[in-house]
Amino acid sequence: MESGLIKIIGISSLMRHAGDGYAQQESNSRTLLKYALGLLKEKAETKLIDISDYPINQCRQCYSTSENLCHYPCDCYDDPINDIVLPEIGSADGIIFASPTFNGNMPPILSALFSRMLCMEEFEGTKDPLVAKVGACIVTCHEDGAMATANSILNNCMEYSFIIPPASIVYHKSSNQRSTIFNKEALAQDFLVLKNISMMIIDVYNMCNLIKNSDIKWGKYEYSRYPASDAEKHKTFRYNQEFMRYLEFIGKIDDDDQ
Repeated sequence: MESGLIKIIGISSLMRHAGDGYAQQESNSRTLLKYALGLLKEKAETKLIDISDYPINQCRQCYSTSENLCHYPCDCYDDPINDIVLPEIGSADGIIFASPTFNGNMPPILSALFSRMLCMEEFEGTKDPLVAKVGACIVTCHEDGAMATANSILNNCMEYSFIIPPASIVYHKSSNQRSTIFNKEALAQDFLVLKNISMMIIDVYNMCNLIKNSDIKWGKYEYSRYPASDAEKHKTFRYNQEFMRYLEFIGKIDDDDQ
């Protein structure tokens, strides 16, 4: 059982900011995320992270060669995602992702972050900092695709063994009957989205509270792993040698089972 103030962070995946270039406006999804975090300020530690403030190097997919090559912290890069964003994710009890809809899906910058989070899964017996983390999302769109985007975000969360509360998706759709220049007006008239955010915040906070004050040992899916060699840990391995070592390890398991 853990103690202390619940920490809920908001991750905004927008490339636009007020006064930035031609946009000149705050994004709708970031506006709603700020509102959501504001509802929590009296009872939880909150922080808004704009991942567009940090360059995101793409995951090199070391895991696809050998799962033992993927470490936390990620040793492929010395970058702000590794040094700042992933530690914030690891220390949070809950995360609310805010996203626009890009061609019916999340923006590439958020997809890249989910890929980089792979290194946070359990390796070499260490505690997985993502298991039983509470996840939710706020998605905006001008036309369609908000629910597809939200489902994609939460599917990524579940892949990392997040817990998803009942009220976990809030979306706002502007209007495909009007120009995008009216999007802010449409948001101001959408009283239901603010009500739904209030419901989501209650569920996210309550779920975080239940998990933080519980002695339950949460489970996660296991994948085929074998003990990492020193060469794998330092990424100096040779594929053929490690492949043979893996076959030997599997053979020992088979012998033990008989």
